[in-house]
Amino acid sequence: MYHLLSRVTLGATSIRMMRSAMSWKGARRLCCTDCNSIAGVWINELGSRVVLHPSDDGETLKGHYCSAVSDLENGDEREGGNTATKDGPLSAPLFGTQPERPGGTFGWVVNWEPTKPNEDGTGGGVLSTTTWTAQCVETTAYGPMLQTTWILRSEVESPEERWLSTLVGQDTFFRKKPKKSD
Repeated sequence: MYHLLSRVTLGATSIRMMRSAMSWKGARRLCCTDCNSIAGVWINELGSRVVLHPSDDGETLKGHYCSAVSDLENGDEREGGNTATKDGPLSAPLFGTQPERPGGTFGWVVNWEPTKPNEDGTGGGVLSTTTWTAQCVETTAYGPMLQTTWILRSEVESPEERWLSTLVGQDTFFRKKPKKSD
């Protein structure tokens, strides 16, 4: 077990995940020209898309997140094995903070709206919130990428269901290359 400054205890699995994230082959952590701006469209390995708009104040971040994957009761299978709602992909505005310097860490939050119940009153989603912590790193093979860790928290009916309420994962987002017509 390891203790961080915040007195949080991390198990061996967490330590392996952190080491893995820090040792991406070809990644340069120190500053970089490709990570001078995080603005634009980024797409992860599952097809989810984040559009980041840093504000002029140098502190806040706005944008939009469109998830190609969800784990909703009313989902249906889409091409590539991704799940989305019957009304299409989940999409919501995001708010966050900008990195202090190029290549620095930053984060954003999305509050997901619940899906609508079926006509017979069954189904419908719950309120949930996802937070992402991120860092832009340069790679020789792929150019700039955002390495992220996310936490999804959904509401539950009782304290006993708390263990069902939180999911944690990691994603890597790559900058979308503009088309010649863009």
